[in-house]
Amino acid sequence: MSLQDKKIGGLIQKAFRPCIIVLNKIDLLENSFDRRNWGKESRLLIQRELPFLSYAPVVALSAEKKWNYQSLFTAILLVDQERKKCIPTHEVAEFFQRTLHQFPPQPIQGKRLKIYYATQLKDKDSSKAPPCPTFVLFVNNLTLLKAAYKKFLEGKLRQTFSFTGCPILWKWKKAQGKKPLLIQK
Repeated sequence: MSLQDKKIGGLIQKAFRPCIIVLNKIDLLENSFDRRNWGKESRLLIQRELPFLSYAPVVALSAEKKWNYQSLFTAILLVDQERKKCIPTHEVAEFFQRTLHQFPPQPIQGKRLKIYYATQLKDKDSSKAPPCPTFVLFVNNLTLLKAAYKKFLEGKLRQTFSFTGCPILWKWKKAQGKKPLLIQK
């Protein structure tokens, strides 16, 4: 993987755009590479070289020999469908309620992060829809929100709702005089 590939991957991540990683020219690897096992090996390579794009599906193909184009088209349709996926607010709230109950964040100076309200940002006019799934969360104190816990929540959200090929954009806001809508212990 070249430095240029990593730079392009970084630009995709910073722009919060959906992504599919395409490995071309697998026909050149025919003698030294078991095409049946390309998936596992290529995913490990991508995770090591582009860990910030771990959500992106990987498709190997040969443009010259026209191998595996159908997998690319299938991946494109899947990522577009995932990008447009809208989770109802009650399901988002239930997800965070369940996750915070099972895996509460560590207290900081005796205080614990609380999420009062959570929803997925949607726009009825699909032309104005965010480029990726966007979640707005209202919390008691933004300083109690740590990067490791955000990453943990994203992993749990992906386990539950997938969002294959899509980055997840978080908008964290301080709740203004609201009572918790999510039950937390």
